[in-house]
Parts: sequence; structure tokens; C-alpha cells
Amino acid sequence: DTLLVVCTDHGYLLGEKGWWAKVVTPWYNELVHTPLFVHDPRRPDRAGTRDAALVQTIDLAPTLLDFFGAELPPDMQGRPLSETADAQHPRESALFGMFGGHVNITDGRYVYMRACHDDTNQPLYEHTLMPTRIRGRFTPEELTGLTLAEPFPFTKGVPTLRIPAHP
Repeated sequence: DTLLVVCTDHGYLLGEKGWWAKVVTPWYNELVHTPLFVHDPRRPDRAGTRDAALVQTIDLAPTLLDFFGAELPPDMQGRPLSETADAQHPRESALFGMFGGHVNITDGRYVYMRACHDDTNQPLYEHTLMPTRIRGRFTPEELTGLTLAEPFPFTKGVPTLRIPAHP
């Protein structure tokens, strides 16, 4: 009667393609094809099966909410994995990447990869709800160009701080 989900967030390059680690590297398959194992006690017919459908970590929260019978918020972007397994709502593509790194889109067969910072896509901005980073605050100099931006669907109507980026 227990839902078991085993997942990792990304891989790690150990010299493949001339890269080491994961921080500034392009998002090659070795980094983005990550293990995902799911045991759903409601689906004994799926035990031991393998699925090639595109799923993402944004699907994990809806999967847990669905399992416990909780309503999914209308602005939640992921889908319960049970719907994907039943092909009720197959995903045609998946977008992945990180701020300051490559952003990619895949259909499961081909990947389009684009670097974030060049002369053709300036200016570049960071959007945040609070003026901090993972390891500290923005400096006063970084905040001089700050403006308020229109809310995104996932910020629940709250405007974001739009800060000029320097990746």
C-alpha cells in the first residue's frame, strides 16, 4: 500500500566529451537521463514494466497529490505519472536546463541545446521573489537595475524582482 519513488536530479560527467562534473557543462544525455523508479501499489499490472514516455521532476508533486487523493492546484505544471503511464496526456516535449547554463528542449529523440549568454539574447535577467541567491544576497550594485515584473503563473499573482543578470 506504499507508493515508492526513487529519483535523482541529474547525472555527473566523469570526462565524457571532455567535461568534468556538472556545473558549467552543456546538458548532455549523461546529465539529463536520470533514473526514475516508481512502484504504485494501485497498478500491479505495471510492475516490472519500462516506459519511454517523457516525464520530468515537475511530475513528482502531482504524482504524490494524486496518490493521496488531493486536488492538484490549477497552476501546477506537472502531471501525475499515472496519466502518463496510461497515455491519457503524453508529453510531446520537455524543457530543461538551468539559469546561466544551456537551456534545452527534447521530444525524446532529438535535443535542441542553446547557450544562454551571447550577443543575440541580451539583455538577460534574473527573476526572483526575494533578493537572495542560494549562498548570499545580491549586492547593492546588482540591485541598481531592479524593476518589478508582471507575475508568472507559478508566483500566484505576486510580481517578481527583475534583476539584470551577469552569468
